[in-house]
Amino acid sequence: ITNHSDQEKNVAPLEVTRLPPSGDLFYPRGDTDPISGIFYPLDVQNIDNLTWYRYDAKKIRNDHHKVMQDGKEGWVAYVDKGYLLVKQFDDNPPAAIAP
Repeated sequence: ITNHSDQEKNVAPLEVTRLPPSGDLFYPRGDTDPISGIFYPLDVQNIDNLTWYRYDAKKIRNDHHKVMQDGKEGWVAYVDKGYLLVKQFDDNPPAAIAP
């Protein structure tokens, strides 16, 4: 992102990954608890320092859901139907999260 203005700007570029409505998602638990902001929360579980989310259509509303949480080690994984997807990224501390 290039700021072409004369004023400093704070932005939070996002990378979106769309996955089928099935499977399990997990990542190493970081230093913050999961929050949902103004959105409906997702039913995440913290097991052995991993945060887990199992898709369950019965628990999903028609509105927007979201979970935000610090994760350690710089990765998130999704597993479904015998496939594993692992995304890697820079591990930033919670203090570096955009407001």
